[in-house]
Amino acid sequence: MDSLDGIKVLVVDDHEDITSLIAGLSLLIFGQGPVRGFAVVHCLGILTSMFSAVTVSRAIVNLVYGHRRRVAKLAIGDTAWK
Repeated sequence: MDSLDGIKVLVVDDHEDITSLIAGLSLLIFGQGPVRGFAVVHCLGILTSMFSAVTVSRAIVNLVYGHRRRVAKLAIGDTAWK
């Protein structure tokens, strides 16, 4: 179960990003003047952070595991239709 601990942290982090994005969008909709400018920069920062997190982590995984032979077929459990 140690491998699932990292997944739980990732899910919690994503919820925080999504909640902040919702708050930023509400500021964008209901705010005026400098508040709207802050909301735009806030939302762009969150989206940039999420994009870079995915691309950098994917690059690291490809760097670490990319040299291994690809799996042609992967059977998980009983996948036969009954």
